[in-house]
Amino acid sequence: MKRKSFILSTLAAVSLPALPSLAGISDRPKKGFKVEAGKSRFNDSITTDPGNPGGVHDGKVSGKDTEGDLYIFEASRKTKGGPDRHRHAASDEWFYILEGEYVFKAGDEELHLKAGDSIFVPRTIYHQFALVSEEPGKMIGIIQPVGRMETFFHERSKT
Repeated sequence: MKRKSFILSTLAAVSLPALPSLAGISDRPKKGFKVEAGKSRFNDSITTDPGNPGGVHDGKVSGKDTEGDLYIFEASRKTKGGPDRHRHAASDEWFYILEGEYVFKAGDEELHLKAGDSIFVPRTIYHQFALVSEEPGKMIGIIQPVGRMETFFHERSKT
């Protein structure tokens, strides 16, 4: 294949996913929106630990708002603990601690985080975290791209 043909075909392939947005076809909101404190984007707070009322997860920016590019949530815990060790094959995560103290295990590292600290967990890295302080904890999380994670949170909260 000639270099010019290769470059043009590569550009075309990379540009195809952008065609709907370039054509003005998009499900993204047409204006900004506000999500009030203590509320979720669609008034559908999620219990993060079914059977344990210690955790609440409020979606602030939905994957529906970003065509799956991004999900932002606020997670609160009243009791110690957190999710089991897991990984995401196709999503990166970032967490910013607002209140309380957490222990994160990311790969082989164990990190202690307090208010103002953040952690980035790249896709495919096994990780888990837990609130370890006596006082309640709160964090902001970002998942990019969201994939099925938002749906997973909703489905899990129903069990």
